[in-house]
Amino acid sequence: MEAAEAQGKALWTTSLEPPARHRLRYALSDLRQVLIDKGERLDLYSHARRMVLRDAGLPNLAGSNHSDIDVPECFLQADRDIVFSILEASRLLCLAGLEVNEFYYPNDVAAALKRLDNTIATVLRQHRVSFDLVGNKFVAFESREMHMEVTVPALTLLGGEAKYRDAEVAYQEALSEIGNEKPDNAITDAARALEITLGTLGCSGNTLGKKLTDARERGLFGDHDSQLREAMMKIGSWVAADRAQKGDAHPGGVATLDDAWLIVHVVGALILRLSRTPARGNG
Repeated sequence: MEAAEAQGKALWTTSLEPPARHRLRYALSDLRQVLIDKGERLDLYSHARRMVLRDAGLPNLAGSNHSDIDVPECFLQADRDIVFSILEASRLLCLAGLEVNEFYYPNDVAAALKRLDNTIATVLRQHRVSFDLVGNKFVAFESREMHMEVTVPALTLLGGEAKYRDAEVAYQEALSEIGNEKPDNAITDAARALEITLGTLGCSGNTLGKKLTDARERGLFGDHDSQLREAMMKIGSWVAADRAQKGDAHPGGVATLDDAWLIVHVVGALILRLSRTPARGNG
C-alpha cells in the first residue's frame, strides 16, 4: 500500500467499511462492559446516545428506542459522522467522570479508555480511513504528512490555551465542512480561524486584510528575513482574497475540496508561525 501511495495513488477513504464498523462497535462494547463489571453508575450507551440525539436533532440512531439496541446497530447502519459522534460522546463521558473522580475503579476505566483509543487509531490506520482522533474530535485529512506536520500541531496549539478557543472552534469547523464536502464553507471557516487568531494576538482591524497588515507592523511575521516576512504576508492576503472569491458568502466562486485543503493547511501553518513569534508592539 505504501509503495502504491508513494506513486500518487489515493488509497485513503472517507468511508467506514463494514469490517471497520464492527471493530469499532466491539471496542466500545468492551469499554462499556468494564463499566458494568466494575459496578460503575455510568450507563454509557444511554448517556452517549442522548448526547448525540440532542446534538443531531434525531429521534433515534438506527431505528430503535432502546439504547442497548440502538447504539450497537448505529455502528452498522448510521452515517459515518454518527458513529464518530457516539465514540466522541462516550470518550467525553468517561474523561469527565475521571476528572471529577466519579468512578469506583478509575484506573480500570482509564485503562479501558486507553484500549478504546488504541483500537480506534489502529482501525483508522489499517482500514485507511482519512480521519484521525485529535483530542476528542475526529479530524479529516487529505495528506498524512500535512496532517501530522500542520493540522495536528495547529489544533494542539489552539486547544491548549483558553484564549484560542474561538479560533479552535473555527478551525475545527473548517475541517468538518471538508468532511461534509462543503469547500466554500471550509474556506470561510479557515479564514475566520486566522482572523480570530490575529485578533487574539492583539492585531486590530475590521477585516482579515487589515489585521494582517497590523500583524506585519507588530513584527508577528518576523524581522530577521524580510523576504520570508513578505512571503507570509502575501500568503495571508491570498487567504483573504480566496475567501472573498470562493467563501460561502460569495456563491459566484466555485471552490473545490483541493482549494479548501490548501487553505486549511496554509492557515494552520500561519497560525503556528504567528503564535510562536513575539510581537514587538505597535508603538
